[in-house]
Amino acid sequence: FKEGKAQTAEPTHETKREVAPSHNVKHKAPSKPEGGSSEPFQVKKGKKLLSLITTPIKSPKATPKPRVRHTPKAVARAKASPKPTRKARQVPKKRVKAAVRKKTSVTRKASRSTQKRSMRTYYSAQVGAFKRLANAKREVRNLKRRGFQGWIKPPTKRVHFYLVLVGKEKSAAKRASIVRRLRKAGYKTVLLKTFHERR
Repeated sequence: FKEGKAQTAEPTHETKREVAPSHNVKHKAPSKPEGGSSEPFQVKKGKKLLSLITTPIKSPKATPKPRVRHTPKAVARAKASPKPTRKARQVPKKRVKAAVRKKTSVTRKASRSTQKRSMRTYYSAQVGAFKRLANAKREVRNLKRRGFQGWIKPPTKRVHFYLVLVGKEKSAAKRASIVRRLRKAGYKTVLLKTFHERR
């Protein structure tokens, strides 16, 4: 009977040996964390992941820009010196030139009128017109020899000659007598209106 038991026991050991590899493949439990908690590391890791997913991500707060304080001096300067507008810059040159011409013409007319008021009008007899001053002076000397009081009128913008004139008469009778005398002496004369300063 003992032998029979021994025979039957051997196959059991063999079966155990065959099954042993399946029992040996066991998952090792993870080591306990330092905190002493009995929960495995995998569960804690899962909780951390869940907490990261569920918690909302806070956006960083925008830092406010520093305010620039304007001093009263800077504000006063900005008000005192305004920039010229484009319309003021783009002033047509033709209008400016026309306005300047009008002003100059008005001033010239006014100056001429004042000159005429301060001057007296006379009538003189013209004897000759010369381009050179030396020739005009020579003619004056010839007139003096014949008894006539001659004088020279300088050239102007309109008349570019030295005019030799005789007499500065205001009355019509006196100027008529001068013309008669000059014509008798052989001079061709023309009456001209001349202006002289009042004394």
